[in-house]
Amino acid sequence: MKEKNEKEKDEGEIKEAQNVPAEEEAITISKKEWQDLSGQAAKSTETQDRLLRLAADFDNFRKRTEQEKRQLATFVELALLSQFLPTLDSLEKILSSGETGELEEEHSTGLKLIARELHRTFQDLGLKPIEVLGKPFDPNNAEVVEVTESDEQEEGTVLAVLRPGYLYKDIVLRPALVRISKKTEPRKEPTPTDATTGDNSPSQD
Repeated sequence: MKEKNEKEKDEGEIKEAQNVPAEEEAITISKKEWQDLSGQAAKSTETQDRLLRLAADFDNFRKRTEQEKRQLATFVELALLSQFLPTLDSLEKILSSGETGELEEEHSTGLKLIARELHRTFQDLGLKPIEVLGKPFDPNNAEVVEVTESDEQEEGTVLAVLRPGYLYKDIVLRPALVRISKKTEPRKEPTPTDATTGDNSPSQD
């Protein structure tokens, strides 16, 4: 029995010894190896920084390219819309002047439909007329072609729109041509001195 107990004790000590982790061995490197590792770490950091800069540059390039594409598309749309404005002007002039009375009714109706569809198409594309009538003159969206003296309106008020202007996505596609008001200049009344100037002038022999 005693021998059995001692045997079990010895086996238990062996198992405990097996479960005890071995002490980690110390790692030693030379100065040159440390310098090599430090250099590799620095190169890795430098490479990472370069990759980040390249990614940022590419993102900026992509954004700039997209912006340039949008600007080009807007420029093309402006050019195309500008080509149709004279046609719309001619239709509006015919319809407003009463010249359609000389046309057959079906032709007059056709012109009105064309003008209406043009307005609707332009509106869908983002084109809208510049509202200036009755407002103070703004040189950013209108040009003065006529000036009328008036005491009923503030000076610089738009009295009439001679050619409509249009905005395209808040860009002035074409300024309006307008007539504005101007204060009536007071007439200079003749003074007694002015009236007698001719009589008192010295005569020439």
